[in-house]
Amino acid sequence: LAKLFSRLDFKLIVTSHNVLTSRLNEMWSKRQARIVRFLIPLMYPRANFFLCVSDAVREDFLAYIKSPVRNAVIYNPVFPECLLSRAPVAKEKGLLVVSSRLTSHKNVSEAVRALSHLDESYRLIVLGDGSERVKLERLVVDLGLETRVDLLGFVKDPFAYYSKAETLVHP
Repeated sequence: LAKLFSRLDFKLIVTSHNVLTSRLNEMWSKRQARIVRFLIPLMYPRANFFLCVSDAVREDFLAYIKSPVRNAVIYNPVFPECLLSRAPVAKEKGLLVVSSRLTSHKNVSEAVRALSHLDESYRLIVLGDGSERVKLERLVVDLGLETRVDLLGFVKDPFAYYSKAETLVHP
């Protein structure tokens, strides 16, 4: 809208970090989703460039637009040089780590449910916060996994946990 109404000549780069379809289905009201579905094909083609964090995000986005938009994918994460030079850390046997925003479309609950089917030697650390945290806490209790699941919330250095994990889980 800024480009349309400002009448200024500038380059507009739009970024997306999420699959739009999931957001439309789960994060907005049905009315808001209809408005957004209507506006996207009208507004997004006015951007000069579109950046996405994955091929899936890009493909989903392009399904909403009829005219071509220059686009590219820049994958997450970007590792700072100081992390690349860290000394190796021994893996902790049975340690599973999930790092995610805790929203329904990220499906972190699936990792918690999967843990309930694994041997007692496995434990799960969940890094991140969000609207689904209370539901996840309840699920952990319902499945009797309180001693095997740690919901740590936001952590400044997730790489310390990644380096110890035997498995990184991406549900």
